[in-house]
Amino acid sequence: MAPDSVFPELIFSRPDHAAMMAHYHFANVLILLNRPNRPHGNPIIQLREYRDLMKNVEADCREICGIANGRPHAAARINLIQPLYLAGQCLEGGQERKPVIQLLRDIQLDTGWSTEYRVKELLNEYHGSDQIQVPPHTILPTALCTL
Repeated sequence: MAPDSVFPELIFSRPDHAAMMAHYHFANVLILLNRPNRPHGNPIIQLREYRDLMKNVEADCREICGIANGRPHAAARINLIQPLYLAGQCLEGGQERKPVIQLLRDIQLDTGWSTEYRVKELLNEYHGSDQIQVPPHTILPTALCTL
């Protein structure tokens, strides 16, 4: 892992395993965000459940980013666009958002698969919060990936 990286590099020996694990975490986030509310009379219980929900969502999003940061084969990377986009929507703070933008841009640079539309959508969402400035098309060093 690069010393300045906020996400680990999760490296898989097969690209299909990397894509499958990213979609597993993607599905977990969607399930967590769309589960029905169970109203409680106690606001402390509701607050605790909300905090637990957010911890679980953040953990799954960080796993998605870690898989993308491991630079799997292009066949897996093109399947990381939607999971990364969701992670970018869920993660808060420029420290985590900047690398998501960069990971999406690196997928486009390395594979030719268009991701800029997702980058623009995320930057528009971030505009009201913490003004992320990521220079276009900066290349990060690639990690060692095995097939």
